[in-house]
Amino acid sequence: MPAVSPIASSLDALSQEGARWLWKSRLRDGLRAHLATAIALLLAVPLAALLVTATGWATGQPWKFPVGLGITLWLIPSAIYLCYRLMRIWQRPPSRRESLAVFDELLGLQDRLQTADEFLTLPQRSPFMEAAIGDSAVAIEAVRFRPCSYTHLTLPTNREG
Repeated sequence: MPAVSPIASSLDALSQEGARWLWKSRLRDGLRAHLATAIALLLAVPLAALLVTATGWATGQPWKFPVGLGITLWLIPSAIYLCYRLMRIWQRPPSRRESLAVFDELLGLQDRLQTADEFLTLPQRSPFMEAAIGDSAVAIEAVRFRPCSYTHLTLPTNREG
């Protein structure tokens, strides 16, 4: 079994931390993006009940909407919608490249961590690749010893169906 280089193990640790942050931010941003639609769905059932009741009054056969059924039906569409959206987010885990991109973006490393990670997987490396891996070691130290607060980092969100 080949020995794991310190750079590779540092990239593993950074990738895991970046993935944790991406999960949190995707869930947070996903809830923010879809909460307005869920609230609109909360209005759909009472409006439908009003329509049915008004139609019953107009035809002379009023229908009394059961309160228990109304409350149950009132919550179901929003809950189903939010669960569906959260499952869609959960089904797409962050890739290693995306996870390292968090730190590349945060610290302005110009894709050094991602490039080093890609070059480390290759069996044969050119002198340029070795230099890029060495350069990433300096970048890894910068990440390791710099206090990172990436709460304000905004990455583009994936707006797939």
